Amino acid sequence: MRNFSSKYMGAISADQVSDALNNADIVLHVESFKKNEKMKTRLSFSTKIVDCLASGWCVMDIGWHEAASIDYFIQNDAALVAFDEKSIAEQLKKVVENPDLLNEYAQKAWECGKRNHQIEDIQHNLYKDIYSLVNKDL
Repeated sequence: MRNFSSKYMGAISADQVSDALNNADIVLHVESFKKNEKMKTRLSFSTKIVDCLASGWCVMDIGWHEAASIDYFIQNDAALVAFDEKSIAEQLKKVVENPDLLNEYAQKAWECGKRNHQIEDIQHNLYKDIYSLVNKDL
């Protein structure tokens, strides 16, 4: 059986993010549970989500039910999702009991990133939207 532990890394520079992600078994994306922060971020989509998906590792998203990131990961089945301390423990217990979940969710995260976050597709769709707006009244 694998030995699971966590290590708080403290603040790291943007240049160190890729290395930190590459040295993890589970990459965390965490939303705040503080009311004022929840209201600020409830509809946001963090670029850190794309970093997590691109890491090639299993992602665990932790946050409140109505956070956009939680909904995104649930809709795409791309992460282990936890809403509170109890569900964090439940998700980790599932991984301990079935370590293959790490590989399964790593693959799901990678596929979600490929499907939804290709820069060429995003640029093409943005171009089409702008073109449509500009030519709407013509």
